[in-house]
Formats: sequence, structure tokens, C-alpha cells
Amino acid sequence: MASDRASLLALRELIADTDLTLETIPDLPQNRTAHCRENLRAAKGYIEACCSPVAVEFDGECEMFGGHIHVATITPQKGFRWIIAPI
Repeated sequence: MASDRASLLALRELIADTDLTLETIPDLPQNRTAHCRENLRAAKGYIEACCSPVAVEFDGECEMFGGHIHVATITPQKGFRWIIAPI
């Protein structure tokens, strides 16, 4: 479980870095900046819940979480890109 937790913590750091990036660029059009921040908060909360040592007490399926986390971005300019690729 330690490596699984490490992967979740690394993803949490990636989310924090993205949030910092959003704070330092001009607002995106069509309220996309706020939408991105909302999605980041939801993802961070989910990751923190999965990292919680008491998570299994509330949801036995949390015990099955783990393994290598995959993260990708898809943009019109660059298409599909792995951020954390499968191993």
C-alpha cells in the first residue's frame, strides 16, 4: 500500500502545482478557470479520502485502490499527452 499511497500523494502534488499555475495566468475565457479550480478541488478531496487510513472503515472498496496512477491531458493544440504514463 505504501507505493499506492506515494502515487496518490504525487498526484496530489501535481494538482497543487496545477492550481498554482491557474493562479498565475490570466483568467481563461468562459469561466474555465473557475471550472478548472472546482475540478481540482474535487480531485484533491477524492485523493485525500483514498489516502485516509480510515477510508476502508467507511468503504471496503478503498482497500482495492492502488497501483500505478495514470494521468493524461488532452488539448486541441497538443492532442493526447501522458503526464504520468503507464509502466
